[in-house]
Amino acid sequence: MRHCFQANGLFRNNWQDLRNPIRREREVTLAFYQHGNLSIFRNAKNIENKLQRGDFESLLEVITSQWNDEKIPLFVAEGTGIKKLESIKSSPYLSTIFYEVLSSLITKNSNLVIYGWGLGEQECHLIQQIFKHDTVGKVAISTYSKDQNECHRIFSRLKGISDKIEVEFFDSQSSGCWNNA
Repeated sequence: MRHCFQANGLFRNNWQDLRNPIRREREVTLAFYQHGNLSIFRNAKNIENKLQRGDFESLLEVITSQWNDEKIPLFVAEGTGIKKLESIKSSPYLSTIFYEVLSSLITKNSNLVIYGWGLGEQECHLIQQIFKHDTVGKVAISTYSKDQNECHRIFSRLKGISDKIEVEFFDSQSSGCWNNA
């Protein structure tokens, strides 16, 4: 798995190049943090970088040692979808994910698995961006509560954006769901 940050902690703007397998890899999984992460910091000059732990310190120690008035974690957790989108647009890293990565996640040749995300109203901006191109493909979505009303709500929302998308739900607690989704 590749998180698309370089050794110096800066995000690779040419992240698409990382999709190409190297050495003996058959396929590549890229990891992005669409609402940030506590280990990604923004400084007063709006420069963002991902922290890495040293050999003898925990990631939490590194985060707390860096967190000060001029350096804060890049993490969007609360607010309406509109407020979250404003925060996304103010960040070079989050903007890249929103405008470039999300709309390229699913195609007729690549499927998408959504695990641990309720696709609530406050994340409509992300859902719209992922499925905005009248997407053809498959998406598998984990459910925790097996609530049929919730599955219907999500199914209807996705079909309202792209009726060509094939939607499948799976139990997030099922044995082997990571291997079969």
